[in-house]
Amino acid sequence: MTGRRRRARELGAEELVPGEVFGTVFETSGAPAAWSTSTGAVDRAGTLLLIGRHDGPSPVNTHDLVQRQVTVTGSLIYDHPDDFASALADLPAVAEALVGLMEPEPFGLDRAAAAFDAVTAADRKVWLAP
Repeated sequence: MTGRRRRARELGAEELVPGEVFGTVFETSGAPAAWSTSTGAVDRAGTLLLIGRHDGPSPVNTHDLVQRQVTVTGSLIYDHPDDFASALADLPAVAEALVGLMEPEPFGLDRAAAAFDAVTAADRKVWLAP
């Protein structure tokens, strides 16, 4: 079992049961092999949100997607490194606006791993500060 799969299970993820469908499916790997699994797991009139990216061709059965009226949407998390650097520069102003919704003390960048671990039990936003 890969580290990512193990961590996903530790966080509560479950293996997909063949034939199981969902109203919304997030495809985060970008791997062409995941396309058929992702499209097959979307319920009729559901949404497939593509986050992972791949530069090569991917098999798409448009007949199936159209017949089931599936909405396919792409979502770009950030345009590294420009957007990420900009977000870090804006962090103090954003953090001030969100006081009360966030943990009272930020995790320093040197404690980023601990911050990710804290997310599983936190009832508020866990945040990092430079």
